[in-house]
Amino acid sequence: FQIVPGCFYGVDSFFVLSGFLCAVGLQKKVFNRRENRLPVRFSINYVKFALMRWLRLVPAQMYCILFVVNLLPFLGTGILWNLKDPRGGHCYEDAGAGQCSQYWWTNLLFLQDLDKYMGKCMVHTWYLANDFQLYLTAPFFALAYGINKRIGWVLLAACFVAGVIIPMSQTAHYEWVPEIILGGGQGFNQHFYMKPWCRCPAFLIGIACGWAWPSLQRFKGRP
Repeated sequence: FQIVPGCFYGVDSFFVLSGFLCAVGLQKKVFNRRENRLPVRFSINYVKFALMRWLRLVPAQMYCILFVVNLLPFLGTGILWNLKDPRGGHCYEDAGAGQCSQYWWTNLLFLQDLDKYMGKCMVHTWYLANDFQLYLTAPFFALAYGINKRIGWVLLAACFVAGVIIPMSQTAHYEWVPEIILGGGQGFNQHFYMKPWCRCPAFLIGIACGWAWPSLQRFKGRP
């Protein structure tokens, strides 16, 4: 049975891939040139980096919100479709509409993983908020690595250790069951599972793999 709740942690594989691709791209296209490590150029490139990521994620997300709020209610009919549940909502709202008409802007700014706004609009998009927030940290690791590889590795290792210790401390302090089904009622999902500081180790492992990838490529084809 543990295979079922354990699959929820498969999400970490996507964070690893994100960190890997981000690290490889930044090193190949940006920080392999010395001028891009200077403060002014770094600031300009950082704004571009953040803006491009925002533009990549926002249009599809806003379209989905528009669809489930304004169009989905008119695409079905029948007793179950229009029947209100005990909370006063309809079955089609399980697609994620929730309070999107009021809190859509939290998704626009990728704040939907904060306690105050969690579950208000398309709760499953917490992943996008985590991903965007972790992406914003990647250029700083890449900058440190570009200046001095040892500094980059030390910074990455320090953040990784912090990303392991903090969730462990939270779990012990609140006596959570570290599992999304049994621990959900204890606040595990809201305060642990959907938080970027608890997901950062996977992202940092991806960055480490991205940095190590060129060295591993040298052994390609060797017996």
